[in-house]
Amino acid sequence: MGNSTPVDFFEAVEATWQNPSFAYPVGESNAAAQQRGLAVLRRLHEQYVKEHLVLSTHGNLMALILQHFDPSVDFLFWRSLTMPDIYTVNLDLAGEAVLSRLWQESWCDEL
Repeated sequence: MGNSTPVDFFEAVEATWQNPSFAYPVGESNAAAQQRGLAVLRRLHEQYVKEHLVLSTHGNLMALILQHFDPSVDFLFWRSLTMPDIYTVNLDLAGEAVLSRLWQESWCDEL
C-alpha cells in the first residue's frame, strides 16, 4: 500500500480487491502484483518441468495468484487466510487447476 497510512487496514486492502487497478501512492495495484507473481510462477514452471514446486509468499500475493486459477478467490478469501497457511495448486494436462488447502488449525496445537 505504499507509504500512505490508511485509516483502517482492512478497508484499505478491500479497496484494492474491489478495484484491482487501484494502487495507493508509491504502491502496487493488485493487477500488477498478480501479473508479477504469475510471471515468476511461469518461469519456475518452465525451468522445472515435471517437478513439484514449493513457493512461499505473503498472503495477499498468494491470494492473487490463487485467484488467477480460481476467480472466486476474493477479499473475503484473503481475510480468511491464517498465518501460516498452505495451499496447493495442481495443474492437469489441460492446464486446469485444482486448489486445495493443506493447512490444518490443529497443527498449531502440536507445536
